[in-house]
Amino acid sequence: MLSLQLPSLRAMYKYLPAPLHKLIPLCFLLAFFVYAVLFRTQKLFEITKVFLNKKSFFILLFILITLVNILVYPLADSLKYQARGSDQDDALIVGAKNLISGKNPYEAHTYFPGNPLSPGPGWLIMNLPFTTSGLYCLLTPFYISVLGLLIRKLSAGYYAANVFLILCSSSLAFWETMVAGSDLFAVGALFTVCLYFVYAGFGKSKLLSFLSAMLLALAATSRIIFAYIIAVMGILLWRRSGKKYIGFLVFSLVFAVLLHLIFYLWNPGSYTPLHLIRKGNRLMPFALKIPCIILSLSFILRTFFKAKTRFDSWLFYFWLCMAIPISCVSFGELIVRGFNLTLWEGANYLIVLMLIYVVYFALGVEKEPNRNVNIL
Repeated sequence: MLSLQLPSLRAMYKYLPAPLHKLIPLCFLLAFFVYAVLFRTQKLFEITKVFLNKKSFFILLFILITLVNILVYPLADSLKYQARGSDQDDALIVGAKNLISGKNPYEAHTYFPGNPLSPGPGWLIMNLPFTTSGLYCLLTPFYISVLGLLIRKLSAGYYAANVFLILCSSSLAFWETMVAGSDLFAVGALFTVCLYFVYAGFGKSKLLSFLSAMLLALAATSRIIFAYIIAVMGILLWRRSGKKYIGFLVFSLVFAVLLHLIFYLWNPGSYTPLHLIRKGNRLMPFALKIPCIILSLSFILRTFFKAKTRFDSWLFYFWLCMAIPISCVSFGELIVRGFNLTLWEGANYLIVLMLIYVVYFALGVEKEPNRNVNIL
């Protein structure tokens, strides 16, 4: 409930009339009750599983999500002509247009005056088919479909994949960020797919190991602050493969650094992805930095000693290692904003965490629906 609804607080306070803000805690309680009824009630679980285990239901949900994005995204995007809305989509689009024109992508700016481009070079290159074709509205639906099909592959049927789509759809933050053009949901999906690709591909063959190392490097450049996912992946690989992973990790890290270095040397003064490091430092009050470092190290050590070789364990500990740094930056931004939830842009950072945990939950709920708890 917290993973899905906490990122929605900003949208709730932004779009609901002020007199209705007092009802927002009731929305949280209602969400908790609905999730409890759906996934902790044996009889209802057995009934809903019949419907949710159908391929047609998955296709219908995917079509609905895609249609909403196709219809609403242009309306949200048009706000740029009034210097309103989100410029996350614009950052990818103007950077891509510069790149295919032979110009430095990071010398461009979004429609907000002076706003720097945050996406790293690997992420910029990966999404060229969407950003240069006028089909940006399909970016998030594409990554949703890839992740949904992966969940289908990892489970017995379509139940877990449909649960994943339904849970995401129950979050206002999912709809608001998607139609506004945010790429953070797609980033979270890429991390999850990359995690599985490394889990399944490393050690199977040289080609698969090479490709998974390349994908990991590309994912790590999505934002420069996400470079540490390579280290997290190294810990998980060590638990399974011992020292064999070192070459894989070094190659992935070198490739990611080279991607940054190539574009940095193009024009060092305009390499705007670096601004996220300064921004993160600015958003973290000193009183928050120390607990963040201590808790992050604690969770890394726990992962080092406790992570299992199963993919569900990888998912959980990958989420755990990311949870503290992202949450601290997110809530640090809220502190800087004077706890003004309407302006809490850091709520969007939690989208990445939301997605990873919802995948973990969806894969596990089918195996253990109620733990002998019946609330009806």
